[in-house]
Amino acid sequence: MAATNNTNTLFEITEYIKANSTIQRNVDSDFLRPFINLSMDKWCLPVLGTNLFLKLQNDIQNNTLSGDYQTLLTVYVQPMLLWFVQTEAIGYSSIQFTNKGPQVKKSDYSDAPKSDDLQRVEKKMMENAEYYAQRCSNYLRANILLFP
Repeated sequence: MAATNNTNTLFEITEYIKANSTIQRNVDSDFLRPFINLSMDKWCLPVLGTNLFLKLQNDIQNNTLSGDYQTLLTVYVQPMLLWFVQTEAIGYSSIQFTNKGPQVKKSDYSDAPKSDDLQRVEKKMMENAEYYAQRCSNYLRANILLFP
């Protein structure tokens, strides 16, 4: 499938992620944006299909999202996307790409997680993401007449 993501839409997810995930509110939205775009194209698009994906984007852009499509977005798509974004972002959370090359951020009051811990958390996040993707897919199959 061709990537059809419009970076202006982002499925209204940035604040939802900060409010409902392990990602804190003080994380810059610009940091999350590439992982949201990637997750939408890599994970959501195959679950929703191009037509439904574009329908949601258009309805969000035109401020016409309602009814079954609103339910689909808020109950099924956003939770799925939340976990995929966390999974994609976790490996980059302490790395900044600067004109000097990749830099690891350090803090005086915390330690970076060990690789094993990070892999364990990433695996659990992916399990959650896959659960929500299957849940969304099941909902779409059970309600095939509601969506084009």
